Amino acid sequence: MQGRPASHRRVPVCLANVSRIWGGGEIWHYSMAASLHAQGYPVQVIAWPDSPLLRRCEAAGIPVTGIRLRTWSLLNPAAWLQVRRTLRAAGTECLILNASHELKTLGLMGRAAGVPQIVLRRGVARAFSRNMLNRLLLERVLTGWIAISEEIAARLVLAFPGLARLPLLLLPNGVDLARWRPQPAAARPGRLGIVARLSPEKGVDRALGVLPWLVPEAPEVHLTVWGEGPEQERLEALAARMCLQRRVSFAGFSEQLETDLAACQVFLFTARGQEGTTQAILQAMALGLPVVAFDTDSIRELVRDGETGFVVPDGDLEAMARKVLALLADDALRARMGAAGRQQAEAHHRWEDSVERALRWIENLSYLTPRKGSPA
Repeated sequence: MQGRPASHRRVPVCLANVSRIWGGGEIWHYSMAASLHAQGYPVQVIAWPDSPLLRRCEAAGIPVTGIRLRTWSLLNPAAWLQVRRTLRAAGTECLILNASHELKTLGLMGRAAGVPQIVLRRGVARAFSRNMLNRLLLERVLTGWIAISEEIAARLVLAFPGLARLPLLLLPNGVDLARWRPQPAAARPGRLGIVARLSPEKGVDRALGVLPWLVPEAPEVHLTVWGEGPEQERLEALAARMCLQRRVSFAGFSEQLETDLAACQVFLFTARGQEGTTQAILQAMALGLPVVAFDTDSIRELVRDGETGFVVPDGDLEAMARKVLALLADDALRARMGAAGRQQAEAHHRWEDSVERALRWIENLSYLTPRKGSPA
């Protein structure tokens, strides 16, 4: 990969994510901040006070400021002053936002504070509402944007054609291949895994619905769900009503997920759309696990049907069960698909490559003239 020019200038970056949960966007912001900090890059994080993101940054020694920001914070002069002081104290020249609510607050505040580059990273395929406010924010406040999949980029440009004039970086998620590596000896017969926030859009209830199709032919089958969220009580009750208590484990959040997930033979992805190149699938592929996924949004950019796993019609529980059974019954098929997934992760999703591409783009952003063009 071509490196940055010797004359490159290290642009002070602020990664802003005021979500109170820990999910894919928060993992990316933390991982990027940690990588930049480790390289001695001038980086600052804005996070919600006492959020998982803020606590992790503090533990890693990454400069972080806790700010409570909601949409109505735009009416609070103290919030504007706090953001202005934070950005100016860090000398921020590039502000990278996580979601639409940050664009509506920190985007405007960053522009008022004189930050030259305002960037939005988009990690879900759901488009913004097509209203005048969002058009002005996306096309007039932003100076560039990042999309983690081609599907996401296409949908957003379709909704807001003016974005085509702004610099775009297509940056699929990356994975730390040294940490996430195959552990064949750890796999246990019949073990399935899913990693997701326990919220409706992640479709964990659909994963539970697959199990009754599996039990008659795979009596040892067991699903482990890693994740936390507001749906946990409802999902546990659903598993009980389906008499699946012995077939399902809700394992919560794991600090050693790479070891826990390696015990599985197959990884399931059952989200109800709006996903990009999701981190959980990449981690499973890096571990050498075949993936069975519903056909939603950007999934085919990541899971190669028949090569690294199977992609089945969205919501077809029986079809998903048939593919899972085929994998559980065929050691050679699992090994072949798992190896192909690992190779794909190595070829296209190395985390260090993602960091390098992001840095090159950020450092050159100041010199790019907004124009209609193709993805970086």
